[in-house]
Amino acid sequence: MIVSHHDNPTETALAEARADCHLLSHPFNRRYEAGVLSRGELIQYAEKHRYFEATLPMFLDNLSARLSDGLVRDSEVAKLSDDVSSPSHLNHFERFARSFGATDTTISPTMLYLVGSYSVLLKQGPEQSLAGP
Repeated sequence: MIVSHHDNPTETALAEARADCHLLSHPFNRRYEAGVLSRGELIQYAEKHRYFEATLPMFLDNLSARLSDGLVRDSEVAKLSDDVSSPSHLNHFERFARSFGATDTTISPTMLYLVGSYSVLLKQGPEQSLAGP
């Protein structure tokens, strides 16, 4: 059970619902971190994930432009700066993908939906967009 520091039942329910959604606790990421993924799994990951890596800087740039000055905007600008600094995350990722023999495949329907959802979030507003990445 999750112990909440909030007195608000809605915030407690939200914290409990999100507990299993932490990206680094996903079984795939745990196996990646443990170094037990097969070469085939790494290739498949690289071929799919490159589309996310290519989309993220554009999303962060658009989000940053929509935020008011302050700590949240500064944080998103810092993420963007880190993502595009030379060599960029995409450059690193492509080097990783090539090292495993990943090929340039067309974007999968699932990844197309994921990267498209960032545009949808941007249209809904900066608050909703912050929940995206």
